[in-house]
Amino acid sequence: MAWQGELWLKGHNRHEFERALIATIRACTHGDVTLGRGLIFIDDDTAPLQHISGITHYAIAQRLPKDAGVLADAARQLPLAAGSRFRVTVKRQDKTWMGNTELAVLLGDAIADGTGAVVDLQHYDTNVGLMVADACYLYAGRTQALGGLPLGTQQRVMAIVCDAADEDAALAIMRRGCPLVLAASVSTPRIVERHVGVALERCEPMPEAIAARLGAACVCASPVAYALLEEARQMRAHAPVRADGQATATDGAGRVGKSQHVLVLDPLLG
Repeated sequence: MAWQGELWLKGHNRHEFERALIATIRACTHGDVTLGRGLIFIDDDTAPLQHISGITHYAIAQRLPKDAGVLADAARQLPLAAGSRFRVTVKRQDKTWMGNTELAVLLGDAIADGTGAVVDLQHYDTNVGLMVADACYLYAGRTQALGGLPLGTQQRVMAIVCDAADEDAALAIMRRGCPLVLAASVSTPRIVERHVGVALERCEPMPEAIAARLGAACVCASPVAYALLEEARQMRAHAPVRADGQATATDGAGRVGKSQHVLVLDPLLG
């Protein structure tokens, strides 16, 4: 179960952002993906949701019927250590069943009885959550994800990664919905040299540590490589390339982090 985050701030075009997010999730999972009210349900507990922009948090949840006895039995079997501290948070999209307080008391008693954990509303180790929608979704703790906007909702971006600053800049721009194109293809060096005015010295395989972080995050299907620049200082940060092939420089307001190796591209890369 995944939370959408800032997509709720969108207006009439919110469905476009949701479609893009669903498409990215489906590209990374083998299970069914269902869109709910502010939530996304994924029938695959191995999906790499921590690498998908547009998701703020996710949790491994049990889908249970709206039955107090079944809920209590599932709560007793949650993986909480004896003596650990927990609290229960209940959210209801369906208001026709049991109330928040009634459900919280039911789950709290069952967890304390079955695991030996103790309730602590302020200094808890685990937040046990229950979402009541078409069914009951019970989970123990959430994992933080990238947040931001779904991939494909903004322009395509080419990132030339040479160091940690470039890596952070590429991740930051990806979180705002820009698909990453890493400098890997034969045509990319020519495009950069023609439109940015900097010759690429050579291209070589990207270090595994950077490839693991960037490659998985942008769901990149092409070979991942990075380009070393002969004179990196000359590259203009965020030089948008127009359809007529002319590059236009931008001011510092468009920069991401401290990197000078992130370019916004139009349809030139296809």
